[in-house]
Amino acid sequence: MALLINTRLAVLLLAMALSAAAATPQPPSDALQLPCPRLPRPDYQQKAQMARWLAHQLDWGVVSTTSRHLGGVAFGNALSFADGPRCRPTGRLIFFLSPMDATLQDLEKCSNASLTLHEAQLPGACRGVDPESPLCAKLTVTGSLEPVPEDGLEEAAELMFPRHPEMRHWPKGHQFRLFELHITTARLLDYFGGPYDMGPDEYFAAELATVWATSMAYLTALVRLSHNDLKKQLDDVESRLDDLESRPTAQLDTWLGPYIQEWQEHCDDDAASGASDSNDNKPET
Repeated sequence: MALLINTRLAVLLLAMALSAAAATPQPPSDALQLPCPRLPRPDYQQKAQMARWLAHQLDWGVVSTTSRHLGGVAFGNALSFADGPRCRPTGRLIFFLSPMDATLQDLEKCSNASLTLHEAQLPGACRGVDPESPLCAKLTVTGSLEPVPEDGLEEAAELMFPRHPEMRHWPKGHQFRLFELHITTARLLDYFGGPYDMGPDEYFAAELATVWATSMAYLTALVRLSHNDLKKQLDDVESRLDDLESRPTAQLDTWLGPYIQEWQEHCDDDAASGASDSNDNKPET
């Protein structure tokens, strides 16, 4: 019974979160598959959070350098990167490069580089929207791509290899090394009106909200609404629940899975905490 109640509450919270999200334009994402579903897509007005979200949900992008073998022309290369293990974002951009690669050869002459990420790289994202549309978020991070110093290699490896485990077994003879892109500017375009530029301080200060936090924040806002506004919101929630019920079971499982799991974990934590408090308060016999 408790699980059923928690599941119903999770569905309600999901509908509320969807109602809140519907107030801000977003590309359709019914089949969106995220490496970390617990970190939902930020509101389009949350520029730094959107940049950090792209940097975490994606694990490869196009790195552009000033090419040596093309006589100074810009050269783009699709490379893997990571900002930490799944659902543990740091914002740091770590790479694993070999001197046999043209990108590292370019960096040896000039360390300036840019990393371009696109929301359309995520399976199911930007459906029905052209990739060049501002509604499909895109981020270009510029800075200096430099080798990770000796005293930082262990930490950088902990950020990189959980997302790219096979790299640990790549040929030693290719002399792969860990690199980090030290950010100077991040340029984001995720809505009409032109791009938004941010510096490293704003970028790193952003925190990504989990499904739980997003839902609870919206629930708190509902409590503060006037009677008429609350009725409008609840009517919208009801219509979205009707829409959810009409969807295929497999699609519902994809949507509700992370919400129900996180909700259940919070309920389990609360129950464990309550049991512990109860035991602590029992009189000694």
